[in-house]
Amino acid sequence: LSLKIGWIKLTWVKGIADFLVTNIAFLFVAPGVAIMLYLGIIEPNLLSIVISMIVSTIIVLVVTGHVHQLMRRWL
Repeated sequence: LSLKIGWIKLTWVKGIADFLVTNIAFLFVAPGVAIMLYLGIIEPNLLSIVISMIVSTIIVLVVTGHVHQLMRRWL
């Protein structure tokens, strides 16, 4: 959305995007195998894992937004 609107230019993210696409198999295979290996442990705790992921993501977004606003005031 940010690229479409024009807030972020393609040239700003092209280098890291190319790197991530090139290494996508390396980045996702290991975690995928680990999830399959430990599915028996993960499954009974799935609800608490999902809730903690959602809550921590919201906290990170809020803190990042506030830090960004604080830094913009200082600069």
